[in-house]
Amino acid sequence: MISPEKLDDLVWGGTLPEIEKSAISVPVELTAGCSNFIKDGKIDNKQFNDANESSDFKALMEWANTIKPIIESSPGFSLLKISDVELSNDQLKSLYYAISLGLGKLNNRYGELFEVKDRNLDYKKEAVPVSKTNASTGFHTDSTSAQYSPDIVGLLCLQPGKTGGESIISNTANLYQWLETKHPEFIELLCQNIIRDVITPGSKTDIETIKSNSFPIFSDQTGVFKFRYMRYWILSGHKRCNMEISENLISAMDAIDDFFHHKENQLTYFMKRGDILFINNNFICHSRTEYTDYEEVSKKRTLVRTWINI
Repeated sequence: MISPEKLDDLVWGGTLPEIEKSAISVPVELTAGCSNFIKDGKIDNKQFNDANESSDFKALMEWANTIKPIIESSPGFSLLKISDVELSNDQLKSLYYAISLGLGKLNNRYGELFEVKDRNLDYKKEAVPVSKTNASTGFHTDSTSAQYSPDIVGLLCLQPGKTGGESIISNTANLYQWLETKHPEFIELLCQNIIRDVITPGSKTDIETIKSNSFPIFSDQTGVFKFRYMRYWILSGHKRCNMEISENLISAMDAIDDFFHHKENQLTYFMKRGDILFINNNFICHSRTEYTDYEEVSKKRTLVRTWINI
């Protein structure tokens, strides 16, 4: 059970927040000297160290730190806009990297800057992250590992797709309150350990590893309200371990998905070049619609993801 006071600062009260209207422009005067320490898509350590010592870089990081309270509590997200979309991809990534560092420590499991783009893979045929496909993701939180979960997920848009690919977010503190009212019989079950499939590159994927990759959907064991969910990898983990999944768990996940699929519980936004979206991965669940790419390779939908811990 989650104590009600843990939800007070997280829930969306009254009308839904509006992503577009709450957007924050990254001050141009802070970006001028911070856009050139990434070369050829990779962080150049010498240039980064030089930039890190510069007053421009420190000012941008300090500015980024001021938006952290917006992400740590309700509304749990922040949309930033870089107005100069004529900057190169590497320059945009440089600014994004600096801003991300202002929020916390970047995780390197997939690389500090991970390109989210279609690699012509199918996550239903092999254990690969949905971020490497063009499929609709379904509502989820990032990371299926019991050992790690980021506090913040960041996304920078370098190239939107031709059609589709909208980002959708929902508040799971509101979900928890809704379940307490509508389906209280599921609360205890959703606070128990549940196995998930293992998809992190380089990890063991044997049956015993999957069985030990077990954690609750709802928890506050660390003093922080936390929701960790992706239905597909819960089902896949049970299937690979030849474990029957209980009807109660199926019904509980049906109730979760029912909440997410109601429009009044969703915020939808189509990211444009230069947009940066940060979301709190502890209580904001996100999804993406299926998308279609342009035929030109240079126009393939490309977002850059960061995993950040506060």
